[in-house]
Amino acid sequence: MGQQDYLEILSALETLPFNMGKKSLFAVLQGETDNETVQKNKLHAEQAFGCLSGYATDELEDLFNTVKVNGFIGLTIIPGTRFRVYALTPKGKAELNNPTLKKINAQFTATDITTEDEKLFEAFDFFLQPYNQDQKKAIVSKARNILCVAGAGSGKTTVLTKRIEFLTKFCGVPREKILAITFTRKARQEMQRRLQNSVQVETFNSFCEQLLNKHGHHYYGKAVRVMQYKDKIRLLHHAIKKCGMDLPTVLQQYFKNKKQDKEQLARLFMHDVYSILDYYANQNKHLEDFSSGDLNAKLIYTICRSITQEMQEVGLRDYCDQLRDGLALIRKHPQLMPQYEHILVDEYQDVNTVQQQLLETLQPRNTFAVGDPRQSIFGWRGSKVEYILQFPADETIILQKNYRSKKEIVQLSNMSIKPMKLPDIEHVQPEAATVRMHSFKSDADEMKFVTEQIEKTTLPREEIFVLTRTNKQLHELADLCKARNIPFVQRSDEQKLMEAQVGQITLSTVHAIKGLEADMVFLIGCTSQYFPCKASDHPVLELVKRDVLDREEEELRLFYVALSRAKSTLHISHAGKATKFLTNDMRKFLGVSFNQTIASFKAQGANGGTFQKLREWRTSVSRKAGIPPYMIFPDKTLLELAEQQPNSEDELHAISGIGPAKAEKYGRELLGLLQ
Repeated sequence: MGQQDYLEILSALETLPFNMGKKSLFAVLQGETDNETVQKNKLHAEQAFGCLSGYATDELEDLFNTVKVNGFIGLTIIPGTRFRVYALTPKGKAELNNPTLKKINAQFTATDITTEDEKLFEAFDFFLQPYNQDQKKAIVSKARNILCVAGAGSGKTTVLTKRIEFLTKFCGVPREKILAITFTRKARQEMQRRLQNSVQVETFNSFCEQLLNKHGHHYYGKAVRVMQYKDKIRLLHHAIKKCGMDLPTVLQQYFKNKKQDKEQLARLFMHDVYSILDYYANQNKHLEDFSSGDLNAKLIYTICRSITQEMQEVGLRDYCDQLRDGLALIRKHPQLMPQYEHILVDEYQDVNTVQQQLLETLQPRNTFAVGDPRQSIFGWRGSKVEYILQFPADETIILQKNYRSKKEIVQLSNMSIKPMKLPDIEHVQPEAATVRMHSFKSDADEMKFVTEQIEKTTLPREEIFVLTRTNKQLHELADLCKARNIPFVQRSDEQKLMEAQVGQITLSTVHAIKGLEADMVFLIGCTSQYFPCKASDHPVLELVKRDVLDREEEELRLFYVALSRAKSTLHISHAGKATKFLTNDMRKFLGVSFNQTIASFKAQGANGGTFQKLREWRTSVSRKAGIPPYMIFPDKTLLELAEQQPNSEDELHAISGIGPAKAEKYGRELLGLLQ
């Protein structure tokens, strides 16, 4: 296997007659003659066929991830369909013509701790003593561009603030030459508290707003102010009126038969409209027609265009415009740009295009980027995990010790995120955790179990999280808690994020809980419907973002974030078909034996019935063939079929125990049974 084998993937995407999904592409690269796509399109005659036949699937997966992470390939949409396929990017074409990639492993490699480092640690023991070796390295490193990959619970904020303290106290760096950037006002306030306001700490937005307030007259031709919530409502109503419609008519067309009241639907609709505007601003792009013939998308686009025009006419900017306009200001007038020796960025996995461009434009002599690729979950908002994966580090430091969660929770979290090929997190807490998986007949039974467990526990209720994937699940859970008089605070994707007070549990979507932790966590709805999420509270957003976001990868990271919130007790539950993110290894770890799962399936309705139907089919086939049933398929394969319910040849191949020959022989019958 050569150092430039990655070029074979790029060459294949350039020369094959059409773009395809990953499974079909792998079939071509590995030379699978019995693959349906290969046979149907005579791809065995292509030059790329079998060019990487020496690679096992997991090795090919690593190579594929390398070219994806480096931006050489990307997802695109087949015109006139919703099918996403991989295609060569302009960067990939340039790489094919002039290879530059020296290191073909997409994984992070930590910089060694040297003898010189050890001497420095010893000299500053009075300052560094509480910290582990990797944390010490991050605090005192002299490298110019440092990437600090900080796993969940590894003390990243402590490291960042102590590094600033080290620079100012012991390295002679003037305080005014340091800028710390984070993402939320809460994180900014916490950092300011730890640093006692000794250096400039900003969010991306507050940094740009200060620039615009001071120098905006150099960029705008008139007075421009930040848009308030009441401005958003007014502009929305104006735009709807320009379309010759009223709000009730728009809501009826957009939501059809959704059951929420008019006020809730109006908030959801406004969220979708302004999320589209934010998305384009975060990409530093102008609004473009994304409707592709979809009636609702056309409506949203028309309203967005009207709002954009009126904002320009009356002199309004929103929070995303702050970033875009602040960047444009210093690009146009570089003499107005503040000069920094050190910029330190927290949560670097969440940066979007315009934020990345802002950092590059500021051109600090030293950059310290802290983040965790495992927790990159805001791609739907414009964030790009590629920026942390491609960070041009002179030194990479990996914080692997988790001080938050007990052993079993850390181990299970590591297992969930294996496909990212990142170093495992190590537990520090010596005590054992309580980790359980539960299967229920219905969502109602699942939620009843959660509330009963909350009522039984002696834990302070503010140390309890109940997490859901969607707002709809959250609202249903909130109604049940109200009925059972369980005090709670609710955190969802569209409302102000409140902190639990004494005696209140926290009900939250996973997106809204990132960065927080609790002793006891319930993660409900771990089904194939929600992880990865098949439904969307905001379907029009998918039309804009579907060609730039690998949703399944982001959903897996979201699942990891949910698991890693728990400190001592974790309950994972599902009603119906379990998510494929709960792998066989994870189930074994959770003590869910094969026989237990079969017994559970038999006791269930729909999926249990499917399992029985598959066993009856197998019995019939085995009798006709005169061979034992297990030679057709073992129970394990039938169980996985019943759980995953594949609906295509590619999905069938992903089931353990179904190789090419058996897929060819029994595939159509199985898919027919599962309909």
